[in-house]
Amino acid sequence: QTYEPMLQELVARMEASSSSVPGYRIDEIWLLEAVNQGDSALVNAPRLHAIFDWKDHTRDHLNFFLHYLPPTPSPDPLPTLLARVPDAVADERRVYGLRQRTVFGVGHSLGGCTLTLAAHDRPNLFAGLVLVDALITPVRHEVLDVKFSYTLNALARRETWASREEAHKLLRASLFFGAWDPQVLQLYVEHGLAPDGKGGVKLKTTGVQEAATFSDTMTRQEAWTAVAQLDERIPLKWVCVGDPAKGVLVDEETERLRVWLRPANASNVRVPGASHLVSCPLTSI
Repeated sequence: QTYEPMLQELVARMEASSSSVPGYRIDEIWLLEAVNQGDSALVNAPRLHAIFDWKDHTRDHLNFFLHYLPPTPSPDPLPTLLARVPDAVADERRVYGLRQRTVFGVGHSLGGCTLTLAAHDRPNLFAGLVLVDALITPVRHEVLDVKFSYTLNALARRETWASREEAHKLLRASLFFGAWDPQVLQLYVEHGLAPDGKGGVKLKTTGVQEAATFSDTMTRQEAWTAVAQLDERIPLKWVCVGDPAKGVLVDEETERLRVWLRPANASNVRVPGASHLVSCPLTSI
């Protein structure tokens, strides 16, 4: 939900520009949540462990596109549980891709890494990739120290509040959340917290699960290799933060190398004022 204001703004700008200049039409926007994040974390709580392999998220992407994405876009309301497409349709998608759809994968942070691996495995499913400060890094030992600090901070993070009102007040007063756009923070409080069973509220994504996510140090390195091998028919757009120092795990020199790992059919743009959480302060859009 915290991405919705940014997406609404981008769609509005696209529609405004297409009134004078023919542009692209977006039929649908699907947001894919990791199994240990948000509402998915609540549903999967009994099955979650202290280890989270990013490649499982890649497999979830592929399973969705191959087995659950409806064949065509529709304005009709969707069921809570999507029907699984017939095996024959999934087999056809493996060979020919999504014939009645044009899918652009937009991945931020972890999602940029896992979508890259999905496109590397099944390039015919994707018409293009947009990687927003994606966590794709080379093998660098000093990065492990930074990741360790993220993991410790996640474990030490506050998880419960007496009420949503208290949570909103305290989060808004913090340096980190205080920089967020007010409507994004409001959505975070509304949808990122759940009743704790004691009259208060708690984070849907626990500190343990956030720490488990930070702890995978291998998959982003595999994605570094996979980018260079991506099918050149897939347009690749890198979206970089305004100041490389405000990105995650990548300095300016590494960023220069990253955006040209696959030079063919690739481009990049820097968003002035944007930090890693590009969707949170809407002024950076």
